Amino acid sequence: MSTDYCCFDASDEHLHTPGPQPAWNESMAFAAIEGNGPSLFIRHGRRYNEGHIEVSVAQLGPDGSLDVAFAKRPLDRNSIGNGRTSSGGGLTFSLIEPAKRWRATYAGQIRRIPHYNDFAANPGAALKAAPAIDCTFALEFEDRGPLFGTGPNGSIPGGERYLSGRHYESTVHCVGAISMGNTKRDVSTYGFRDHSWGVRDMTRVEFTRWFWAQIDAKTSCVGWFTRSDGQLHSSGIILRNGSVEVATRAKLASTYNTGPDRYARCARLELDSTSGDIVLEIETGGALPLRYENEGRTTRGLEFAARVKGSDWPAWAEYWDQMIDGAPIGNSVA
Repeated sequence: MSTDYCCFDASDEHLHTPGPQPAWNESMAFAAIEGNGPSLFIRHGRRYNEGHIEVSVAQLGPDGSLDVAFAKRPLDRNSIGNGRTSSGGGLTFSLIEPAKRWRATYAGQIRRIPHYNDFAANPGAALKAAPAIDCTFALEFEDRGPLFGTGPNGSIPGGERYLSGRHYESTVHCVGAISMGNTKRDVSTYGFRDHSWGVRDMTRVEFTRWFWAQIDAKTSCVGWFTRSDGQLHSSGIILRNGSVEVATRAKLASTYNTGPDRYARCARLELDSTSGDIVLEIETGGALPLRYENEGRTTRGLEFAARVKGSDWPAWAEYWDQMIDGAPIGNSVA
């Protein structure tokens, strides 16, 4: 294991003092992914210098349905407090034990959209037309190994300038209960969590590809691919029996729809390691389509609930692309 990739301690689990840059952001995201069932993705983006917190709650159904709640709430720069809790828009993340366990709770309404394509075509209209139902959940996320970065010293390969200066992830096991309308279900599954802080402007990176996959009860992995300033970067992490291995090579090949959306439908992820190579076929399922614009640049983001092909093991795929003449720039590369 390279300790350069596992260079985080308890203080990094707290919220951080923001820098002076307008685009400075602190993001915390958690996901509970069921290989053949609904998958939950929740996030806080704290943009102190812009004065607000972005709140996202999304349940991605295997049938393409999308239950979503978005909120933007005022945020005081002095709201860091002791850094152990992030709360806004009904969604609260609470640190129970550093580098071990977090709790997430939500109480509010969520919009039920029949298919994510409806949301991608016109988010505002889709949200306005969607019925609102009550949603609550209480979940605990327990780390399955050490916190790790996708690059040395907590960096993001190729994204240090625009995708946060510090960043770590963890594979987690999630337990708890989720209620939507009159339906309640217990959850016991795998997923990931993510924490980053620094300047964040998704429109300045040409494209990124990020994958998380649970391979068996003791093994998970992450693959990272990005191109910025004309240079392609890649990295891979394998968590095996609680120990982190840095991949000696990471390779990705994606297959895309030929239709107008050009979404990824499957991907072949290869991570080489001296302890045993990982080769996975990952199938995407439900999606959360996102879009950002800044200074004339448009970037499309896609969060995919996924699974390892031929199994029920959960996976996740994240595709971000600058849109050039309506086409995602990274589709011809990775």
